[in-house]
Amino acid sequence: AHDFDTYCRQVNYLERACLKYGIHPALHNHLGTLVETPEQIDEFMSRCPDTHLLIDTGHLAVAGGDVVAMLEKYYDRLAAVHIKDWFMTDPDAGAWYERGYFCGLGHGNLKVDNETFVKTLIGKGYDGWLFVEHDTHMREPLLDLEESREVLRKWGV
Repeated sequence: AHDFDTYCRQVNYLERACLKYGIHPALHNHLGTLVETPEQIDEFMSRCPDTHLLIDTGHLAVAGGDVVAMLEKYYDRLAAVHIKDWFMTDPDAGAWYERGYFCGLGHGNLKVDNETFVKTLIGKGYDGWLFVEHDTHMREPLLDLEESREVLRKWGV
């Protein structure tokens, strides 16, 4: 689908098919798609009431969203979580992927509030999937993963 109306109509059709088999579909907010900004997420969630949300904190923050506010708003429809930081290199670049890159927890310069986000999840008793995504590595990937794991431990996960 190339327009929002068509996309939502198709998702609603797919929702019915999924629910028939006990599957709950979920939206993954992502830069460069029809659903990237907080306003687009709100509109989508309103128009597709049987779809859950896989919140991606990195994509949401780069799109100008408040990750904690979005979590509070849609916690009851949460399917899973992707957390990551963003290192901005060129805020004026055209395409989102030319503006910077996703990086390990604590290595970004955008100040994604992942810590409050994760602590809010814990406080609400969340027991679902929490993925730390490392889209870019500037060194040995296992070092990045180890550091992100330690950050999560400090936050209580």
